[in-house]
Amino acid sequence: KEEVEAAVAELTKALAGLEANSVKQGDKTVSIKTGDETSLGMLMSLTGLSLLSFIGYVSIKRKED
Repeated sequence: KEEVEAAVAELTKALAGLEANSVKQGDKTVSIKTGDETSLGMLMSLTGLSLLSFIGYVSIKRKED
């Protein structure tokens, strides 16, 4: 019970110390970029090349048989 009460007290203290992070008008701070930067065009190109390679492989195998 004492450990739980100590943990609750620590969490309450930590929550009280948190500050809201809001952007104020005119703030010139640079934001951190997040997310995937992979372009869809590159993925489509790789998919197309893979498909063409597969079709070429199947075509060669059929000619051998």
